[in-house]
Amino acid sequence: MHLSVSCGIPLIAPCRSSVKLPPPSPGIFYGRAREIDHIIDLVLHKSPARVAILGPGGIGKTSIALTVLHHPDIQTIYTHRRFFVSCETVTTADGVVLELLTTFGLIHDPQQGILPQQVLLNHLQSLPGGILCLDNLETLWDVETRATEHLLTTLASFSQLTLLVTTRGSRRPMHVAWTRPFLAPIMPLSLDAALQTWDAICEVHNEYSIKLVHAVDCLPLAVTLLANLAESESSKMLWERWEHDKLEVLHTQDSDNRLSNIEFSIELSFRGPKLKDDVQTVQCLSIICMLPQGLHESRISLFADAYSQVLPKFRSSIALLQGLCLVYSSDDGFVRVLSPMRHYIQAHHPLPDHLLSQLANIYCDISLAVH
Repeated sequence: MHLSVSCGIPLIAPCRSSVKLPPPSPGIFYGRAREIDHIIDLVLHKSPARVAILGPGGIGKTSIALTVLHHPDIQTIYTHRRFFVSCETVTTADGVVLELLTTFGLIHDPQQGILPQQVLLNHLQSLPGGILCLDNLETLWDVETRATEHLLTTLASFSQLTLLVTTRGSRRPMHVAWTRPFLAPIMPLSLDAALQTWDAICEVHNEYSIKLVHAVDCLPLAVTLLANLAESESSKMLWERWEHDKLEVLHTQDSDNRLSNIEFSIELSFRGPKLKDDVQTVQCLSIICMLPQGLHESRISLFADAYSQVLPKFRSSIALLQGLCLVYSSDDGFVRVLSPMRHYIQAHHPLPDHLLSQLANIYCDISLAVH
């Protein structure tokens, strides 16, 4: 796909349908005031803002984007020119162009003799202003990296268009001048915000609710699913099931929906081309998941040397996992994984015996060195 802004092509008025409105903002939404204020400040004071909302699956990136689109200040400025396009089921840049045409209320008529891309560009040239969110961009970006970045660069070339994207991971697409200060990758909720979410669904929480929220590291999707389950069974019974079944507790009837199945949401990260056939990186993640506190950054070289024969890409694997937001660096210097990810890996990608034996040897050596 090639998009270029052309001044020599006349603006042909396209056929029109109704403009698609953004989905509603989430009804239950707590603990993200800092992130919302950050984005709103960029949009209001650093126009035209280009903002990437980053983080792991289930962290609430889409909820943040929709809350921004429905924020009173944004509604006042952009009124009906607030646009939202989900890339979740789109795997080509050309497909996104067609989704954009639908969102803008444009109908491509081949008899007019221009391509869909040019219809889009003509419309954007005449647009007096607007804010556009491309949601779940990683679905497209993983498959067509160059075409996706070219599309983003083209969209960002329109100075009257504010651009938001949400994507799994901690890296922003290249070739776009993302507005500073960057929004940091989204982290789990605070305990207070997680319990507010719980109470909005279940009315009240108790000691078992707190245990459950802690058990999933306050990941918003997991907290929401647990709280919904607690409407029909006691938190105590739910906690007992969690202790025995872990993520199995969160299985729902809608098994192929990332918003109602935590395992499916996690699995999406392993289906992309960056991890699909990368056995070494998955095994590196399995090693980290075996460490209750995570892997201290000062010991990465020790582990890389110990596993050099079987996992020669150990260091680059950790960098890739960090880029995909499957692990994160804590303030105390550890590379850690969130609880739902740990349970998923231990259930679906258990550490092979030979790597487990090597891990035991590493800690024996560490213990001997200490004493």
